[in-house]
Amino acid sequence: MVVVWVCVAWMPLVFAGRAAEGQLGQWFWAFDVCASLASQSVVVVALVALGCFVARRWCASGVVVASLIALVALPLSEPRLARARSDERAVRIVIHNARTGSGAVEAKNELMLSADADVIAMLEAPIEFVSRYMSGDLLDGYASVWRPKGPWSGCPILVSRLPMHEHGSELAQIRRRLWDHLYLLEIVRTPSGDVAVVLMHARSPRRPWRWSSGLEQLSEAAELVREIGETTGLPVVVVGDFNSTPTSVRGRAFAEMSGLVRGKPALKVGGTFPSWAPGSAGLAIDGVYASPGVRIAGWEPIGSAGSDHRALVVELVIDQPASVSE
Repeated sequence: MVVVWVCVAWMPLVFAGRAAEGQLGQWFWAFDVCASLASQSVVVVALVALGCFVARRWCASGVVVASLIALVALPLSEPRLARARSDERAVRIVIHNARTGSGAVEAKNELMLSADADVIAMLEAPIEFVSRYMSGDLLDGYASVWRPKGPWSGCPILVSRLPMHEHGSELAQIRRRLWDHLYLLEIVRTPSGDVAVVLMHARSPRRPWRWSSGLEQLSEAAELVREIGETTGLPVVVVGDFNSTPTSVRGRAFAEMSGLVRGKPALKVGGTFPSWAPGSAGLAIDGVYASPGVRIAGWEPIGSAGSDHRALVVELVIDQPASVSE
């Protein structure tokens, strides 16, 4: 049984290319959900290995230990952003799926401000939060180029205390196509140079059709992300709720199609969802992908402020400075 589980967990690595080419049907949904839980299953398999060892079932112990090694190696098989030195200047970003009906507006505002981030990326913002943000009551000290025409539930918010600008008309069409999925694009001027920041939210894989629809979303977004980099010549950072862990086929396919690299350090345990679970057992479905030249200096889940997702603080060092003014 353990061997079968490991084989299922490794399937996304084999099928990522087919997923990127749109050749996977809804039948793969169940395999991908299992693969998404590969990291969480390590503890269970380790306990099975210990039980076999105590019972002196040496052959079974060897098979289970080999399976355990395969599970541990799976998350390490995906390329990750290189680590930055602790003394390098980093851009600090907080990412939070606030969950539309969770309320706790003041707590959410306090959580975002306490992160001391240069950029705040919020998904599924409650309508009261959006309304008060638009009136200037929340997220004091942060601004954005794009603002909704009026408050609506679930509105994405991408704001910065660093300067932001539009980069000219060549990105207008890409912005419109991203907005078809309620994704945002802003150019942030950091001390190290300009960077294109995209906020996105892929459909959750709760049902086969939602999994397939989310894969299509990620595929289209990946093409647009690649186009942003080619059009601007800037490093690209994509943040949000991908509803895909590093071991899932959707996450691997998005990285392959976009040319970006996942930001979560390979040896960092845990994730942001669900917020009621211990952090070390959480699923890493919220996060960041970035151009290969970007390096990761920090990746840390924080509070949830009533949401079923913890907020995530990431610190990025931009190694390839560029300016839209050049």
